[in-house]
Amino acid sequence: MIKVENITEPVVQQQKLLIKFLNNYSTPSFGTLSKRDVDISVFMLMQDLGLMAMHPQIYDVVSFLHVTSSKARNLIYEASLRRSTQETLNTELLELLRHPIFFVTSNEIIAIEVDNPLLIDHLKQKLRELKFITDGSFNRGIVKMSLNAYATLFDVCLSDIDRERLFPQMGTIQYEEDLDISPDDNASIRSKKVLMWILEKITKVAASEISEEWMPQILDKIKEIPSMETIQNFIKWLKENNLIL
Repeated sequence: MIKVENITEPVVQQQKLLIKFLNNYSTPSFGTLSKRDVDISVFMLMQDLGLMAMHPQIYDVVSFLHVTSSKARNLIYEASLRRSTQETLNTELLELLRHPIFFVTSNEIIAIEVDNPLLIDHLKQKLRELKFITDGSFNRGIVKMSLNAYATLFDVCLSDIDRERLFPQMGTIQYEEDLDISPDDNASIRSKKVLMWILEKITKVAASEISEEWMPQILDKIKEIPSMETIQNFIKWLKENNLIL
């Protein structure tokens, strides 16, 4: 049951949201919207009122609205489709890329858990554009890809300013010898080379005996990458803790 005290928006804002909903419901004329469109409009109104998160988990929608997972997934998809732009989707995608799952396999696979079905489509389309193949057969909410695909996608989602700051030219910082960074490499090429180098080192840690001790800390460090002064901070941290295996 929805309780009034759960509504977080001020009264004036509630009135504006209700008027917006009624205008949508009355367009092109009162009562002509399909049940599907009404459901989506009500769902979005609940989000606007603070009754439902803007980026809810599928299970949260299932338990709150008492609907099937398929219905919940569709509501999230349609609401996201109406609200999102390419810029907001890229921002959300970068946030997801900061929380990777490492699979210890001979193929060096990395994965991203995605609960927003629209974001899954956006992620897969980005990888197709970059000429990479994804695998979602294990779980429709988990997208698996190669380390190279992940590094390339991470680079694409970075802003030009962040990329230049994180991966400065040679001479500005000292890159590792086995990184094979050239003075002629642009920031995008540098970022992909460095990210691949880091991912390969992390994969070795994930497959080692020290995995249980260090992987949680490594994953926390990955979350910090977009806001680091330079990527060298991450590399320095790996070296200080003897994680370059």
